[in-house]
Amino acid sequence: MLMPVKILIGQDYRLSFYMRQTWFDSRFVFNSSEHSNIKRLKLDDSSFPQIWIPDVFFRNEKGASFHKVTQNNRLFYISADGMLWYVSK
Repeated sequence: MLMPVKILIGQDYRLSFYMRQTWFDSRFVFNSSEHSNIKRLKLDDSSFPQIWIPDVFFRNEKGASFHKVTQNNRLFYISADGMLWYVSK
């Protein structure tokens, strides 16, 4: 016996979240010796345009926007092993 299929039309929703991304880039590896306490670098906003950040998108989205605030809600760290950690809200 075939079961009827219920098709939902017009099911829209909104989603608000912050996104964390990590990736490795060998160009950012730096020497972190025993005598140095520097294991990770935090970048300020002026450095962001100079670094490649993956262009993440959501397929079939109806619309997308960034939260509008007085300050940019993003954070960027580079680890000694070349791992980049990016957070945007």
